[in-house]
Amino acid sequence: MKYIFCFLPLFLISLNAYNQEVKSIELNNWINNNPNELIPIRIEFNQNIDCYELNQQFKKNKTSIDNRSKIVNRLLMAQAASSQKQVINFLNNNPSTANNFHSFYIVNIIVALVDLPTLKNLYEFPNINSIALENNQFLAHDKFTIETNKSPNGIENGLVAINAPAMWALGYTGRGTMAYNYDTGVWPTHPAFKNRFIGNRYPMQQSWLGFFNSFPNGSVQNHGTHTLGTIAGLVASTNDTLGVAFGSYWIANDFVTSTVQGLPPIVNMIEAFQWALNPDNDTSTTNDIPDVINNSWRWYDGNDTIHCEGFVVNLMNAIEAAGIANVFSGGNSGPNNSTVNSPQRINTSEVNTFCVGSVNGNSSFPYLISNFSTRGPSQCPASGSLAIHPEVVAPGQNVRSAWDQDDYNTISGTSMAAPHVSGAILLLKEAFPYLSGEDLLWALYLTAVDLGDPGEDNTYGMGIIDVFAAFEYLSLTNTPVDPTNLTNDIELDSLSIPNFRPYTCENTFTPTVYFTNAGDFAINSIDFTIKVNGTIVQNSLWNGNLAPHNSSNFTLPTITNLNSGKNEIQVLANLSSSTTEYDYLNNSTILRFSIIKELSALPFIEDFEYGINDNTWTIENSNNDKTWEVDSTAGLPWSSQSAAIKHLLIHPT
Repeated sequence: MKYIFCFLPLFLISLNAYNQEVKSIELNNWINNNPNELIPIRIEFNQNIDCYELNQQFKKNKTSIDNRSKIVNRLLMAQAASSQKQVINFLNNNPSTANNFHSFYIVNIIVALVDLPTLKNLYEFPNINSIALENNQFLAHDKFTIETNKSPNGIENGLVAINAPAMWALGYTGRGTMAYNYDTGVWPTHPAFKNRFIGNRYPMQQSWLGFFNSFPNGSVQNHGTHTLGTIAGLVASTNDTLGVAFGSYWIANDFVTSTVQGLPPIVNMIEAFQWALNPDNDTSTTNDIPDVINNSWRWYDGNDTIHCEGFVVNLMNAIEAAGIANVFSGGNSGPNNSTVNSPQRINTSEVNTFCVGSVNGNSSFPYLISNFSTRGPSQCPASGSLAIHPEVVAPGQNVRSAWDQDDYNTISGTSMAAPHVSGAILLLKEAFPYLSGEDLLWALYLTAVDLGDPGEDNTYGMGIIDVFAAFEYLSLTNTPVDPTNLTNDIELDSLSIPNFRPYTCENTFTPTVYFTNAGDFAINSIDFTIKVNGTIVQNSLWNGNLAPHNSSNFTLPTITNLNSGKNEIQVLANLSSSTTEYDYLNNSTILRFSIIKELSALPFIEDFEYGINDNTWTIENSNNDKTWEVDSTAGLPWSSQSAAIKHLLIHPT
């Protein structure tokens, strides 16, 4: 900790990100146009750790990737706790704002709904740097062309165009790496990637972040299912290869829509990035942090320089400092656009907020730019390479990938190009797990194959990525992990309970864990840790002799006295502390079920005033679509809330 805080004064800056006079006018206009309504504001504080400078210090000191994320999380959390304390106390003690604000640490801000007197009082806090109207919106980049088909034993043309098969030939598939698909949601049962959803092994709160749905699905739009397919898709039964890194794991959210009317507020956008820094809510662990974030979306904004500095820039810098590659679709407003969208326009460095244009990967080399692909330059002040947009291009035109729960579709857009880069990052991360996302992005940037006018330009950027060329470039100064070399790897296959039922009145269980030695050395002991709803309840040691690529099972001690409602039994496996494994993400398995509560007395009355109680009610949603939620009720004298399904569907004519 001495190492961490001795540098803290170097990273404190005052962010004068916005012109206060302009923003005051904007606030006044909003107040005048919306009388008697709570005002949406963003409170930014004077104290901000400059994550760009922090990242430079990491590189200078050769700080490990594992320690980078821990330091970033702890520094930012400590800063927010200190500087926001008085304002949070004020808002909590104010009846009009007690439940109408959200505090963040990834950027030192609070987003709130306030009345006019509260707004005026906030200006009296000396450590507040700015108060601005919070009205940002963001949505997906997408254009659609329908073509439903399957391709047994096929490899999509775009994967060949970026030279992914050369990496597969070496044995790299993205094994042990993880993508975070920041999009419209994902159908988790799609055969192209269902077995590699982290939620199959770990608690759902570290696997899925829902805005529209509390459980993983793609009901908002199939856009996210399609982008994930290009990152990680493989239909093993037919060897239909959709994705670049088809051995990788994934987590996802559903924070993006295709219509302005349904856009989540910026508070949720920040939450989605903050979640990526610490999905399991434990700063001492790092395996839960994604290696790449795929962002096929944009803010809904115009031809201006908003987000060229300020909290959004520092947010992107925090992701980079933590070692995560942050990949964005470049935009679909070409060929004669006059603006580059935000956050795509941010240009802290050539590879920060790494933007990807689209080419037609179904044609022959040299690949032509897609007509819709946004051209640069960025309107953020810069010169040379920093002004150029996009950074690179990848196949984004007529890209076939996953669709719906078990179907396929062909779509065009830079949304389809970005996942090719994200998948390439995962292949490189498997080969060089000790390198940062920034290092890997630089390799793709510097080895891209030039297209169009000679040199870097505002149509193709540096050119089309070549993941194998990036691998060779990195191999000049780094030693890659050999995926064919002898390794250690314990994989938990499943967890079972005798006479298992997803809804039960029992509360005593004796689970059996099934596991496979996925490595090349015999395993003689495994330390199993059993958790119930995130809390360790017991440890159990297995001893034996499990040969490579063989499977076995072990009956664990009986678990008793579980509470009614939703339950998760998770089992984690650990080899000896001196054993390094190739893939740590497969060391867990999980079983979910609900224990039905017995009613002690009748009549039973439920008013739903405090939501739907998981200890009392069980919701079965077989199609993973619209589900029960609490909604306000008018006309009932005994209750203002009811359980309801918002099942109104509007079909286009």
